[in-house]
Amino acid sequence: MRSVAFLEECASHATSKLRGVCFSATTYRKRGSGSREERRYASSSKGSRPKTALFFPGQGVQRVGMLTPWLEAFPATAGPIVEEIDDLLGYKLSEIIANGPNSTLTATGNAQPAIMASSILILRVLEREFGFKTHERVDFTLGHSLGEFAALVVGGYVEFEDSLYLVRKRAEVMAECSRRASDEYGGEYGMVALVTEPDHLSPLIEAIHQFLGHDSAGSKSESAEVPPIQQVLIANINIWGA
Repeated sequence: MRSVAFLEECASHATSKLRGVCFSATTYRKRGSGSREERRYASSSKGSRPKTALFFPGQGVQRVGMLTPWLEAFPATAGPIVEEIDDLLGYKLSEIIANGPNSTLTATGNAQPAIMASSILILRVLEREFGFKTHERVDFTLGHSLGEFAALVVGGYVEFEDSLYLVRKRAEVMAECSRRASDEYGGEYGMVALVTEPDHLSPLIEAIHQFLGHDSAGSKSESAEVPPIQQVLIANINIWGA
């Protein structure tokens, strides 16, 4: 029961912190050139041209050295962008991306800004080196999880500087939840993404409570011995996999 209560507390804590982060970023956003409407690419197609979308990846695609080919091939374009990223973050993320080790790059606090920043850098190279006109060629921008931040930047809804700030704070909150759980209950913790309607959350939490309290006759182990991250996954299967 304690792990479920902690998950609920952590979700509430993270939501509160991110709400404040979003308010701060919205309030203090630096305005870029051109109006916001001019930089939105939701419907820029002309004639019968097929609709085009840019899709940005989420956490998990990070690799040590992933920007090296771009920096070697297009130093005049990629170099200044990398310097800007390091300056905005206040530490040498570029060195972690270039040299690792992998365990450091994979850490949530580094992986998320690295992926988001790399996505924007690659697009900027395409625009400046190959003449790709995003505002003319792209109708939709979307992303998977973390990738939504890059999509918002390219779509003209969020400034690049603000997106780095938001992504870094997002990563810090997620890492903090895992650390607090490990400190209080021991073991390893992770994140489960729930792509569902809010009304489905209560049945899920109830299923977790039922699973934690289940101890069938003759069973070799109690459900409480199952790591918390697996408890959530099992409860999820019980609800939607039946």
